Amino acid sequence: MSSDAELRRDAADALSHILSSHNIAHAWIGGFALQALGATRNTTDIDIEIDVPSVDDIHSRIGPMIVSADPRFSIHNLKLYFTASGSDCLTPRRVPIETLPIGSLNLPRRLQVVPDATLPVLKPGILILTKMKRACHLIGSTRPQSQAKLNADIVDIAFLVNLLVQSRDKIDFTGYDAQFPERLDNLPMSIFFIVLAPLAIMNVV
Repeated sequence: MSSDAELRRDAADALSHILSSHNIAHAWIGGFALQALGATRNTTDIDIEIDVPSVDDIHSRIGPMIVSADPRFSIHNLKLYFTASGSDCLTPRRVPIETLPIGSLNLPRRLQVVPDATLPVLKPGILILTKMKRACHLIGSTRPQSQAKLNADIVDIAFLVNLLVQSRDKIDFTGYDAQFPERLDNLPMSIFFIVLAPLAIMNVV
């Protein structure tokens, strides 16, 4: 039986194959993208940004196309899932997949991916901005779930900073083509003082 990480990778490989065969651009983001780049953090789902204009397009066209192409995919309450082959019907091993139309949630409208990678993962200089954006939104929340997400984002940001340093790359503010770019203006200072400065003191970054 494959591990959960292998199951997520199988789901990503299968979905990327289907989308690529239909010439639909896409990029993996979120925790799974971090795993694909070498991070050891855990994640339960996988997130993908797809070059379609709206959520309606995903529900009406992309979802049915995926399900018809591979029976391991299914849709329940508008959510896409990938189920392991040979799973027990009573306790299926499945991966939830978050499918996001391009540019939604102020994500980049241009999918710049890591070149020559086995999966189209959003490049680190752009991916880090998606993490910084969410971290800033979560800062100050007292909800345990939000605090857990913030802690995970802090670890992800530290990993991506190290990755950028090792590859002599930079955070790509110019390349992050968002619908509302002004919302990124305060990210560097906020993240430095609230996230990166404490990590630097602890020699994490």
